[in-house]
Amino acid sequence: MNILFRLFGIENHFLDFDLNVKKLGWSRGCRKLIEGLGLKVKLNLKNFPKKRAVLVYSNHPTGLDPYILGYGLGRDDFIFLGDQYQAGKGDNVAKHVASTASTGFWRALLRRRPTNWPGYINMRKKVPPVSQKKAKMVNKIAVAKIVKNLKDGRVSVVFPSGGEYEFLPWKGGLAKIITNVSKKKIRFLLYKIKFKKFSELKLMLHFMSGKRLFSNLEIIGYPVGLKDNHLKTDVNKLTDILKAM
Repeated sequence: MNILFRLFGIENHFLDFDLNVKKLGWSRGCRKLIEGLGLKVKLNLKNFPKKRAVLVYSNHPTGLDPYILGYGLGRDDFIFLGDQYQAGKGDNVAKHVASTASTGFWRALLRRRPTNWPGYINMRKKVPPVSQKKAKMVNKIAVAKIVKNLKDGRVSVVFPSGGEYEFLPWKGGLAKIITNVSKKKIRFLLYKIKFKKFSELKLMLHFMSGKRLFSNLEIIGYPVGLKDNHLKTDVNKLTDILKAM
């Protein structure tokens, strides 16, 4: 994605993003970014609340997804679970990122499509992998930040597929967060979002076409209800349940 950013001048739109988030707030700052990139977002979000705690989980086809959702959900009390690289876009942006750390370079690289290898390599040059011990500590803090955000009645966003891994088993972070929040008896709405027919390849074609391809980038979303017996299962089973909903 970073190569794509440079090739089509997308990075230029991020130059003022941190300042815009400071001046306009998260949602309007994201809107200015996304509209500047020529992306027109068609929202079909069923019963998404303007207030109350919401735990959103979504597929994650491109690196722009957190900012598209920042615009689309329309709430400034928004943080997302994301790579430490995302927090490097500025101090004001970093306030909206619950930063996670990466460990194994080669395993993560080989799970990606070859077209995305240059971007991942560049990302890891800027934010190198860390030891498993350090990653465990960083990720524990990130999950605690997500949970506290929900406790405060805000929006927390998680991408359980970890990027373009939807054809592989989801990571267990979402299930761990739900289990943690439930044990603390925090009231929240679980909400599922889907980017329809979106990918980094299509994003590239969008810019090659002169920002005309995605006149209607569709995002759908709906509340998800979990039963008490779901919360009594282990993390792996709960992850499978969430993916199937």
